Amino acid sequence: MLRRSGWHVTGTVALVPGGYRLLNVDEGDTTGRLYGAAVDLGTTTVVAYIRSLTDGRVLATASNYNRQISCGEDILSRVNFARKSGLSRLQQLAAESINESLKSASDAGGIDLEEIFEVVIAGNTVMTHLLLGIDPSYMIAEPYIPVVRRMLSTAAGRIGIAAHRNAGVYTFPAVSNFIGGDIIADILASGMADRDEVSLMVDIGTNFEAVLGNRDWMLSCAGAAGPALEGGEVLFGMRANPGAIERVRVDAGTLTPSYSTINGIRPRGICGSGLIDLIAELIRACVIDRTGQINLEIDNPRIRRGPYHPEFVVAWKKETSIGKDIVITENDIRNLIMSKAAIHGACMTLLDAAGLTPRDIGRIYFSGAFGNYLNKENAITIGLIPEVPLERVENIGNGAIAGANIALVNRERRKALDGIALRITYIELNTEPSFMDRYTSSCFLPHTDLALFPHVQQMLEACRARQG
Repeated sequence: MLRRSGWHVTGTVALVPGGYRLLNVDEGDTTGRLYGAAVDLGTTTVVAYIRSLTDGRVLATASNYNRQISCGEDILSRVNFARKSGLSRLQQLAAESINESLKSASDAGGIDLEEIFEVVIAGNTVMTHLLLGIDPSYMIAEPYIPVVRRMLSTAAGRIGIAAHRNAGVYTFPAVSNFIGGDIIADILASGMADRDEVSLMVDIGTNFEAVLGNRDWMLSCAGAAGPALEGGEVLFGMRANPGAIERVRVDAGTLTPSYSTINGIRPRGICGSGLIDLIAELIRACVIDRTGQINLEIDNPRIRRGPYHPEFVVAWKKETSIGKDIVITENDIRNLIMSKAAIHGACMTLLDAAGLTPRDIGRIYFSGAFGNYLNKENAITIGLIPEVPLERVENIGNGAIAGANIALVNRERRKALDGIALRITYIELNTEPSFMDRYTSSCFLPHTDLALFPHVQQMLEACRARQG
């Protein structure tokens, strides 16, 4: 090679503990073709970014479904599949899912996968274990702890990742079986671990994770939000797919809703962000009370007794694509209240543990796909999160991929990840005595103690004044 290239070659070298490792030698000057990949290994979706490692530019992105869905839609199903001699299959599917996203991105950017020399992956604790071929069984059985909690590095060729065979693959560390690398990536993306002010970070899906703290300390917890916020256990609820009502306003005088749907087509149902908007708007319009009960004394055709529960008509049959009225019932509202109460109760439990109140929160971050579409004012109105000034609430979108990107291009931030994870104390809500009290108190709109929501209290008083 040296003679053939006239003694002009490029060596790709990785910095490793104790020195350097030669990864590759190419003819000529290939420094302009040095690439890295940041990956969000999600339970449902795998997102990949390919970036230049010389100047940090994003060159291509892609996302695909996680192929492990064929072995189980949720984490628990996949752990059980792994326990039944399915671990190697799940490892293969995790690698294939990443490779599919990398291939799509590389094709879009005209990039040779063999020229990817670093891959940084953020995923929840179970996803990380499955990718590395590590048995996750003891995360759902005694002693309920992960095998790996530190950042690990391995070669792409060892776990079947479509990059240069010697490329370093780095997985984010974890705190517990529920607070994994995706949450550490959220923290990195938000910057809350670098600030003196106290921040609250909330990641919402079927499950939720919450982290409270600053540069000196952090507390975390996780729990089941219930399916209502993703459209489950709601009569016309649905996931955020085409035709889902995602934004709602209700005219306080006529009670006529105005809404928008995903892809702008006729409505098929209501997704989580639309449900939160709708409940907040119904409170403002005095249609429902703090328990979620619909006021049947209001003379309006949209308010009626349904077959099983009182209901409010969001879209008439002629407006929809399903040939029937789309309504929200009292039972739907109750299910949504219980879901939001779990999240708010968890946030208050963290504040209790730290000896703080909502007034001490300098900033609240929403992460994850759901948080990206959430109306922050409406989230406070229904009591999903503690009330703080709106300018202190920020949606960071997909914090997992944002954090993975930071760790890919900033070696110092990557080195700090284990330190961030070690600073986080995990609180088990099932054994925390105050959580059930906080949850029960949160099972109202927005809360039993309106002093915690002064602006919402003013709005409710104005509503009562209008009703006479």
